[in-house]
Amino acid sequence: ALLANATEHFDRLTDAGASVADVAANVWLLVPVGTSFFPELAKLRALRSLWARFLSAYDVALASQPVFIHAETS
Repeated sequence: ALLANATEHFDRLTDAGASVADVAANVWLLVPVGTSFFPELAKLRALRSLWARFLSAYDVALASQPVFIHAETS
């Protein structure tokens, strides 16, 4: 759902005239994490990998657009 929402926001903002690079520079992702250390670490690493693929679909250089990931416990 996280990447689906990001796709929707990217599409709407770029349709409204914002550049993809500007949108990517201002994105931060809120991710819920639990108490299992290694599975949650794997989830965050997978998110970074998926985010890189997401940005490449929009032709954004990953090195120029780092993402802020906010991990929050319940």
